[in-house]
Amino acid sequence: MEPAPLTAANERQRLALLRDLALIDRPADRAFQDITELAAKLFDTPYAMICFLDGQDVHCRATVGCRPFSVPREESFCIHLQGRVQPLQVEDTTVDERFAHLPAATGSLKVLFYLGAPIRTSEGLMLGSLCLFDQQPRAALPADRLLILQQLAGLAAQHIELLRTGAYWDPVTQSPNGQRFIQDAEALTRAGQEVIAVAADLFAQSYLNDFIKAMGQAHLDGLERAIKQHLRRLLPSGQPLYRLGVARFGFLLHDTDEAAQQALLENLQQQLTGVIDYNGIPIQTRLGLGVMSLTDDHPTDWLRALIATADDARAEMRGCRHFDPQHDAAYRRAFALLSALPQALRSEGQLSLVYQPRIDLATGRCHSVEALLRWQHPHLGPVSPAEFIPLAEKTALITALSGWVLRTAITQAYGWQREGRTLGMAINISAHDLNDPDFADQAVALLQRYPVSPRRLELEVTENALLGDDTLIHRQLTTLRELGIGIAIDDFGTGYNNLAHLRELPADTIKIDGSFVRELPHRDKDRLIVSSLIELSHHLGFRITAEGIETAEALASLLAMGCDEGQGFWIGKPMAEPELQAWLLVQQPDLQRPNRRAPVFQLFDGAAKH
Repeated sequence: MEPAPLTAANERQRLALLRDLALIDRPADRAFQDITELAAKLFDTPYAMICFLDGQDVHCRATVGCRPFSVPREESFCIHLQGRVQPLQVEDTTVDERFAHLPAATGSLKVLFYLGAPIRTSEGLMLGSLCLFDQQPRAALPADRLLILQQLAGLAAQHIELLRTGAYWDPVTQSPNGQRFIQDAEALTRAGQEVIAVAADLFAQSYLNDFIKAMGQAHLDGLERAIKQHLRRLLPSGQPLYRLGVARFGFLLHDTDEAAQQALLENLQQQLTGVIDYNGIPIQTRLGLGVMSLTDDHPTDWLRALIATADDARAEMRGCRHFDPQHDAAYRRAFALLSALPQALRSEGQLSLVYQPRIDLATGRCHSVEALLRWQHPHLGPVSPAEFIPLAEKTALITALSGWVLRTAITQAYGWQREGRTLGMAINISAHDLNDPDFADQAVALLQRYPVSPRRLELEVTENALLGDDTLIHRQLTTLRELGIGIAIDDFGTGYNNLAHLRELPADTIKIDGSFVRELPHRDKDRLIVSSLIELSHHLGFRITAEGIETAEALASLLAMGCDEGQGFWIGKPMAEPELQAWLLVQQPDLQRPNRRAPVFQLFDGAAKH
């Protein structure tokens, strides 16, 4: 490799590459150490090292015969390799005016023989050298021996090029990547240094997706390079910066005092929270810093935990968050559950449905049930749907899970129909279902396979699930309703919809969320909200179902307000199908009682409805 011209631009490029490759601020890696030890043996010298030159000093990092050290550039031998291709040998420094005055030659080290070869990148930039020296003068080596040293320096250069490949290098930002981040951090801890790993996460994934749609991938790449340069200005000079993901970077703090670390983190929060400029475009950031000590106990997959900590800090708008083992245990459990769900869907007996009675409040008669999903994990035991369903909703698993529930519930409803039972079935569907263009067709196909009367079925959808593609959602709900399937708006009052919107939806029933019902006898505001909702909904043509009825007082209040239907522990808990049939046999409402009076129900124990 020919030397690159000695220009200011090339020097800036050389220093930037040296810094980004993190060749100085980490212990020498195994490849550099092996090359150094091989050179010392081949040339039979007591001292050997691979050195890297920054703007002020020469840093000797992979060494034989001495510990790593640094010297000013002007006091080094290596600076004289800058414009050379061939190795430089000095048989006796005392008679060479270039080196006779150097502290290395005149001081306690007493370097009298020097042999060095430059280490250059593919573009000819000299990042360092492979050097040998002795405290005794030596005879000049022949050309073939010098060629061996040059080849060894070439191996070191090849290793540097490897660090710039996809395995360790991010081509977009020209930075070392997450794999290199892990290796460098663990090399520092093995060297006995106190290491703090920091991840900086600037944007939510949804924001980045919108940015790509609006600006294109090329501008996102440019934004990441701008973020890197902005971070570079805020970090200490020479601090390696690693790209850990899209708009996510990391760095390592080692052997720095706690006050300096805290000051740096606070400055990053101040400078990176708010608006940054990209090509004249103001970009809103939401910074999350994840901080983890690699000296203390930490998980083996610590980078995953560090990134999760940064994500949480950003999502919670906390700015900075330190790794918490208990919090991480929840992440690991979530991952374990997601990993186990596909097997649960394939297995017999892990997933099941339970059924919670829903009654006509005026008569006390149970005319339908709500199908609720349960999961019995073979090792973890019962897993609450409040835990695993939100996890599934973040992945494509929710589609398979919804399909399983829909198929199983329709199959059960068809079985009841064949047995002559008049029980209806309410089935929960998700936002993913309504935004899947094929959902209505899949439901129709199931009804063709299991020809239950559509009027026995009701689909429950939450308010927030209606906030997607309005045209698609309306079309699918209309298709299902025209078949005779009932549509209920679940958990009403907790989302972002309103009756002005709901009046346009093809729905039959509004379900009042249990949070308004549980304290109904004791909270005037809840009574006002519920009574107003019941009256207005009736004017708009909706039936009203109240969830979470847990006391006789709440039931009486709802009856007085004219609520149509109800469900809750005071009426009946979610039950497996055999238990439900037993419950139906013993439930004997007094049909002679006047309307608006509370019937007597059996009280069951159990967990909250999910």
